[in-house]
Amino acid sequence: MIIPWALPSVVIALMWDWIYDSNCGVLNGLLLRANLIKTSIPWLADPDTALYAMTPTLTWQGFPFFAVMIPAGLQSIPKSY
Repeated sequence: MIIPWALPSVVIALMWDWIYDSNCGVLNGLLLRANLIKTSIPWLADPDTALYAMTPTLTWQGFPFFAVMIPAGLQSIPKSY
């Protein structure tokens, strides 16, 4: 569960760049095979889709930190409260 947080940001950026690649990206390949899109989408090159493409990337990287820290913080609250 901690792997997305522990990986260096450069590795995460390269991995998601490969996923979002408009020529041979995994996401475009899946969407084309499922017939949800007709042509490849340049996810990171188009200003209209770049924000939506970065949201899952940053969520994937930051989720493990919050998944550990929020329960730890809640456990530190005294039971009397």
